Amino acid sequence: GLGWIAIEPGPSTDGTGAEDLDILSTIDKRLHLLVHVAKPVEVFVRPPMPVGRLASTWYEYSDLTEKEE
Repeated sequence: GLGWIAIEPGPSTDGTGAEDLDILSTIDKRLHLLVHVAKPVEVFVRPPMPVGRLASTWYEYSDLTEKEE
């Protein structure tokens, strides 16, 4: 499989780290990802794996569906 990937925020547009809340309220908050692989594969988006002790209190493990297997 592809394993795990991480998505991290990029640099802010003004370089100061401050963002205008008025502008943020008008931005479409969807994230589009382009995944390039060497050969055809199916990509399934799953919840993130927990990290740390406290994460185990909120994370609910789910088995693969028949389609994902």
